[in-house]
Amino acid sequence: MILYLDCSSGASGDMLAAALLDVAGAQPSEEGPLERRGAPALKAAGIDPRLVRIERTTRGGVDALAFRVADDG
Repeated sequence: MILYLDCSSGASGDMLAAALLDVAGAQPSEEGPLERRGAPALKAAGIDPRLVRIERTTRGGVDALAFRVADDG
């Protein structure tokens, strides 16, 4: 599989992460790509994986995943 990203207008990190997790089949109620692959990457970036969650959302009539990082302070 080849994935092309056209980011000529920019891409926010949370939206890109959510889109890639959605393509990988991540579901908020199941263990999946976020736990298997995302947790090590988050740890490497200095983010506690327990602070990250994904949830289903609808915006502008489009169903998608939302990627959220809670503030630990």
